[in-house]
Amino acid sequence: MSDMSVTLAKSEFRTRVTLTKTMKDCSTLLRELVAMDPYKIFTEPVDAVAFSLPDYNQFIKTPMDFRTLRQRMTYTEMSPTEFAQLVNLIFDNALHYNGASKNCLVCVEARRLKNHFNDKYESLSRNREVEKKSPKIFTTLQTPTKVVDQSKGPVTLSKIMRDCSSLLQELIKSDAHKIFTEAVDAVAFDLPDYHQVIHSPMDFRTLRQRVTYTEMTHSEFSKLVNLTFDNALLYNGGNLNCLVCVEANRLKKFFNERYAVLRSRA
Repeated sequence: MSDMSVTLAKSEFRTRVTLTKTMKDCSTLLRELVAMDPYKIFTEPVDAVAFSLPDYNQFIKTPMDFRTLRQRMTYTEMSPTEFAQLVNLIFDNALHYNGASKNCLVCVEARRLKNHFNDKYESLSRNREVEKKSPKIFTTLQTPTKVVDQSKGPVTLSKIMRDCSSLLQELIKSDAHKIFTEAVDAVAFDLPDYHQVIHSPMDFRTLRQRVTYTEMTHSEFSKLVNLTFDNALLYNGGNLNCLVCVEANRLKKFFNERYAVLRSRA
């Protein structure tokens, strides 16, 4: 059983949360996935000991399975977006550990269920947008992020800022679930209080624009990268069982370690 599953079991959450209409639909979709898992590959936590997988927890840092996800949906608040990220995490873990082999049963089933889920979730999301009847749903950027003036063209980067730019590219590649790469769309993700809590939104794409078109010091760059992760931790309460927070802590640590090395060489 994974550490995350143990945490849920020990916590013994007594009060069930009240699911929104969308989360009820997500719960139904999860039951459908469980029914479509004939070999029960993804239904229970991976028992690395029983299955003789001594390196499993070295490869898979955030285990997830249908049963653990069901527990979390039942007893903790969750957004549709986080639900979708956790479902995809289950399949991505399987593909990552098994090398995405075309002939591997686990990988074949992971791809089949992942495609099925994302098709159904996309349909669910479209229905949700129609129900809201709001044209804002179809915009990609709802955050009041400062518009970057690109009229003068790209700025000439110093050596250390070129290194910072390369480090940002590494962060984008490391953002497997694309949590921090794009600006948070508070409308589409149904986060009505987001801008009451987060007053200075930031994301990798916006930061990439600023690095490219505005003069910036490496210290300012570091503050904005950390702001991206700190915003995620603040809004999600720093919950250790929240995928967003797990990824924020992971990438924040990765960035600050690499940035310290970068500064020492400047």
